[in-house]
Amino acid sequence: MTDAKIVGQRQLQDLSRDLKASGADSLRKEMRKGLRDSAKIVVRSVKEHAPDRLPQRGGLADLVARSSFSVQTWTTNVKIRVKRRQQTGGKLMDLNALDRGRVRHPLHGNRSRWYNQSVPSGSITDAAARAIPEAQREMGKVMDETAKKLANGGGA
Repeated sequence: MTDAKIVGQRQLQDLSRDLKASGADSLRKEMRKGLRDSAKIVVRSVKEHAPDRLPQRGGLADLVARSSFSVQTWTTNVKIRVKRRQQTGGKLMDLNALDRGRVRHPLHGNRSRWYNQSVPSGSITDAAARAIPEAQREMGKVMDETAKKLANGGGA
């Protein structure tokens, strides 16, 4: 899961265009914060549910649960990205490969010998998919509230 788009992008673009034309910068900033907060629902789901399907021994499940994600919002889209360097001592984690069902790790105590190991595929995307409908609803509410405030002349 490198990034996920989970809102009606056309509606978001239209609303953003209207916000920009109105000069309602504070309202646009408020909408972006609301979208970012809504997207964090997906991040919480991945951290909570993906480790359930991964090996518990060796710390892989715990490492995924502690992974760092960033939610980036623009006025035209929202992306959830995995930070490549995790907060766990700078270890690299390839969550895309993990989601495809493959993890590469060293032999315990011998970092010169590395192995590929199969893990259940779809762990990350399935955990994200669980939360997407809720995140979409929340983002829709944010967009609706913003549109109402804009129509009432707010934010300018």
